[in-house]
Formats: sequence, structure tokens, C-alpha cells
Amino acid sequence: MKRLFAILMAVVITVSLMTIGAFAAEPTHSHEFKQKTLLTESTCLTEGIIVSYCTGEGECELPNRMWSEPLPKVPCEKMDEPLGAREATCTADGYTGDYCCKWCLSVLDEGEVIPISGDGNLTNDDPDDFV
Repeated sequence: MKRLFAILMAVVITVSLMTIGAFAAEPTHSHEFKQKTLLTESTCLTEGIIVSYCTGEGECELPNRMWSEPLPKVPCEKMDEPLGAREATCTADGYTGDYCCKWCLSVLDEGEVIPISGDGNLTNDDPDDFV
């Protein structure tokens, strides 16, 4: 929800800045952007946004003296744990799991099948048969 609010605010700020830029007269002061704040982080799906606050002297034509800048998208980032991993049993193959991007879930490293660990027959003698 916070991310959606941040994106919505960035769109409102950007549209406001574009509108003001199209109709604004010559600036009455020189902009000085000293403080930059990360509003949203970049992912492989979306650009991030940095917001700067104008500290220049005089009246600033920017809404709330704020300016936003896009950050480029970043490459996919691998999850720490694989998805779909399972151990082999005596009756079913296992799987090492797929390492996926933590943002878009595309498979970055495909897992491998782990062969059946037993002979495929259930017996009362082997407790591992019932795992």
C-alpha cells in the first residue's frame, strides 16, 4: 500500500511539474537542490524515484519546492531461497528448486530433479519410507 501511494504521489508530482514547465515564465530564482530523498526503489519492473527539495533563495515556481527524478530499472535480483524445492522420497523424485527474481519471479537458475531415494517399494521395515 505504501508503494502504491509513493508511485501515485510521484505521478502527481511529475504531472504537476510537466504542467508548470509548459506554462511557466522565466524562473524568478536559481534552483538549488541539496537534499535528495529516495521515494521509491528501482526494480526490474519499475523505475525508482528520487525527490529533491529546492533550497534556493526567493519564490520557487515548483509545487512545494519539490522536483522528482527517475532512477533507471535494475537487473533481476535472485532470491535467497529456491522456490519449489522438495526432498526425494522412496516413492517420489525431489527437486532442488528454482532460483527466481525476487521482483518479477522469472526463473534465473532452473533446479534439477533429485532421483527417488529408495527402491520405490514401501515396507514396514524402513521408517524413511513414511517421510
